[in-house]
Amino acid sequence: MRTGTFILSFIFSMITIALYSQGDLAKEDNPKPEIGKPMLDFSFNDVRNFEKKRVSVKDFRGKWLFMDFWFPGCPLCIRSFPKINKLQDEFKKDVQFLLVGINYTKYGGTEDFYKRLSKKQNLHLATAFDSVLHVRWDIWSMPHIIIVDPEGIVKAITNGSDMNEAKIKDLITGKDVQFVPKRQVLPDFNVDEAGKNTETLLYRSLLTKWNNENTVHWDLNYYVSLPQEYLKKGFQPVGSTLSNLYKQAYFGQGFWDLSCVRYTRERESGYWDLSPKFYGKVYPEVKLEVRDSSSFKFDDMGNGFYNYSLVMPVSKISRDYIMGVMQRDLKNAFGYDVALEKQQKIVWKLTANSKAKEILKTRGQKPFLSKGSPAAGFTLTNLPVDDFLDTVTSYIGDKGPFYDETGIIGNIDIIVDADLTKFEEVKRELQKHDLDLVKGPKEMDVLVIRDPK
Repeated sequence: MRTGTFILSFIFSMITIALYSQGDLAKEDNPKPEIGKPMLDFSFNDVRNFEKKRVSVKDFRGKWLFMDFWFPGCPLCIRSFPKINKLQDEFKKDVQFLLVGINYTKYGGTEDFYKRLSKKQNLHLATAFDSVLHVRWDIWSMPHIIIVDPEGIVKAITNGSDMNEAKIKDLITGKDVQFVPKRQVLPDFNVDEAGKNTETLLYRSLLTKWNNENTVHWDLNYYVSLPQEYLKKGFQPVGSTLSNLYKQAYFGQGFWDLSCVRYTRERESGYWDLSPKFYGKVYPEVKLEVRDSSSFKFDDMGNGFYNYSLVMPVSKISRDYIMGVMQRDLKNAFGYDVALEKQQKIVWKLTANSKAKEILKTRGQKPFLSKGSPAAGFTLTNLPVDDFLDTVTSYIGDKGPFYDETGIIGNIDIIVDADLTKFEEVKRELQKHDLDLVKGPKEMDVLVIRDPK
């Protein structure tokens, strides 16, 4: 048995009703009116404004029959009554209109409503009230008009949007008339298929668990800089931790650590870089104050990773807009409260003595950084301390974050000869250049994720 939903033409309104006491009337094996076939028999015991109180399909032979199913919650139905009343008067010799009001018990008051309305609109249409046929014939969307020819053959099933005087004249005189077709059984909305149809898709957000799909780590800051053809495909970090999704939602970046100053990649047109405004101000890791943190845990087996997809009109795309949408989606999905709070955090600081500032000052040669992996050492020429810090700490592991507090203004030259995977060796190499990495407190903004109050 299926649950019925009245869907007005053009989706003006939606009313959900319960399953019916008529049992299995709406089963798929029940016959329904079909165009080109004889009209199924029916009977009404209390027809108003007609020559007979009790009628069946045979009582309308010899005339065109327009059976118009409606219910009080359908504005299009109600607004059509005066037009139908006029058409009935004009074509009364050849056409019989029959309004069929749905008066299922759950949706009571239909008869009383029509009685009051008919007086106000001066209607004199033949009217019946039904609680069975609309279920048996799967009529859930209204207006729903079944047009039957004088021989009892179904000519059309339509919503009546193009039903007018000219077409009815043509119909009576035997011309081939086409009406806007109306499907009797509405298809279920298929989310997956709708999401693939770029011509009809206006907006969609989706959050799923990662299932070993190809990972995509584009940050939001990068995505909004892409050409329009890529923007249309949507913002889709795939295989992301939940913490990183929250970073994307509140800072516009997640995969590249918030402690990184610059991420540079070569493009055909040269170089582009990301210089986060959060560097040194925002702590790169979220702080969890939740009873159950399992959603934030991840492992090498692929557990704890997520996919997020957001597609919207290109005209709406901006960093701030997408961040706002992501914040709402994460709130809806997980329910956590989020706040940005100032806290004292222990971090690693790159320091320098007064001698280093003079020794490391660049000689002004062409900017250079050794190609390939710097893990076994590198040469850096005429580049900022930020670039040096990112490079020299890139293989240390999870000891960060690291921040520049050397006070050195301007670019530097330096040669590092060390195994960058060994922290103590990195420190010794730095000390040779009058630099050091030391731990200390730093007041920073921290993204705090809490259980809702």
